[in-house]
Amino acid sequence: MTTNAQIADHLKKISQLFTIKGDAWKASAFARGADSVIGEVEQVTKENVMKVDGVGKSLGATIVEFIDTGSSAKFDALAKEFDPSCLTMLVVKGIGPKTAHKFYTDVGIKNLEDLVAAWEAGKIDPRFNDAMKQALENKGARIIYHIAKGLAETIQAELVKSPDIQR
Repeated sequence: MTTNAQIADHLKKISQLFTIKGDAWKASAFARGADSVIGEVEQVTKENVMKVDGVGKSLGATIVEFIDTGSSAKFDALAKEFDPSCLTMLVVKGIGPKTAHKFYTDVGIKNLEDLVAAWEAGKIDPRFNDAMKQALENKGARIIYHIAKGLAETIQAELVKSPDIQR
């Protein structure tokens, strides 16, 4: 069964790829969709996807396709334009989709490995030095906000049910 976190992560990746492409409107729509899915108390299914706040026909179809196949045509089309490995750069604090877009299109940095190589060669702005060191120390471990928020809300909901928890 596909979890809300998996659906939201897929939508967030599509959002990030649209941002790298330069399509802010679609990026925003998919980011809002990811937030809506992760905020759902019930598991999102093919049957109830259209009841999710902010999910229209197009976004709903993408979610259903992801539930059915584990991917979507939108993601696959974007993956043909931009190697999804470029999203690995986002683990570095201060590098968001717009900066990744700049690195990808202007500098030719395609992924985290290319970014590390460019940084080690001194080709990256020194303001990223601390963030690069931290990312390498953490081996890129960083939890995406909407996933962390969803996990925290799920844990909180379970804790509230316990008679031993007062606040």
